[in-house]
Amino acid sequence: MKKFKTILFSLVLMIFVTSNVFAGRSPLIEYNGKIIKSDVAPYIQNERTMVPIRFISETLGYKVTWDNDKREVGISGKDTEISLKIDSTKAKVNGKELKLDAPASIKKDRTFVPLRFVAENLKAEVKWDNKNFKVIINDNKEKASSIIDLSSDEDKYVKEISSLQGELNKSIKDLKLSFFDNAAKLSDADLANAYEKADGEIRSTVDKIKALDVPEKFKSSHQYTLSASEKALEILPGLKNSIINKDEKVAKAFIMELNDFQVKMQEATDSFKAALKGEDYKAQKDIEVYKDLKEKQNSTSNLLQDKTFKNIINNL
Repeated sequence: MKKFKTILFSLVLMIFVTSNVFAGRSPLIEYNGKIIKSDVAPYIQNERTMVPIRFISETLGYKVTWDNDKREVGISGKDTEISLKIDSTKAKVNGKELKLDAPASIKKDRTFVPLRFVAENLKAEVKWDNKNFKVIINDNKEKASSIIDLSSDEDKYVKEISSLQGELNKSIKDLKLSFFDNAAKLSDADLANAYEKADGEIRSTVDKIKALDVPEKFKSSHQYTLSASEKALEILPGLKNSIINKDEKVAKAFIMELNDFQVKMQEATDSFKAALKGEDYKAQKDIEVYKDLKEKQNSTSNLLQDKTFKNIINNL
């Protein structure tokens, strides 16, 4: 069992290394069409772009405060207040507690935070440009002008599907970053309990997605979310068989299924954003190349080393 866990851990580590292939390179940040620079460079951690909190907050027009006793940083202005504690994955936005994919941390005497979380909660739009290794941020007024008018039913759906897509994506990422990270240290009973927890969370989210009343305007984009949901359900047995039943062959296949889920989730997100703007969805070139390569390659290691694939999974 110990040997198998070590092998599995090594397989999963390949994904972590791949997804952080650009970790040594600082992403560019573009705000309203102009490249902006901080005195301390942003960096990529666990597929998230981390930026100095004062730099990004003041750029967006907000004030930053620091409570040294509580080791807590605050952002305030307009109608929004955000508080984050150093090394904590919890944050509060207007009094509501939310979970972070990556905790606030101190590096080079600066407090770094996940850019997407902060910018979007400060009502900005955030996009990732794979080709130029760049984060694109636009003010809310630019975002609002590009979104089509929504009826009350459509607005309700947009809020629900946005939340559920986030829950599904987060459940899979938690499974990779937390569950697998400890796989070599856990007992069989702990592994079984971790699996049941992940299984329950994912199935509950997928059931909610399937039960949504989808407006005509979003029926096409919703199919991509359903496809990602089905893929999430498909990979769950592979998780159980590879780890709990100690099947190395299934473990390798499972890693590839996780990769497929990430691509499908990206398609779901992109098609939904296109529908919001009343545009036809067109897949990113990297995704098209990935699908083509997947048909030609059967080797897990070869595909993981492919440069195009590395770009796809290196999301914010």
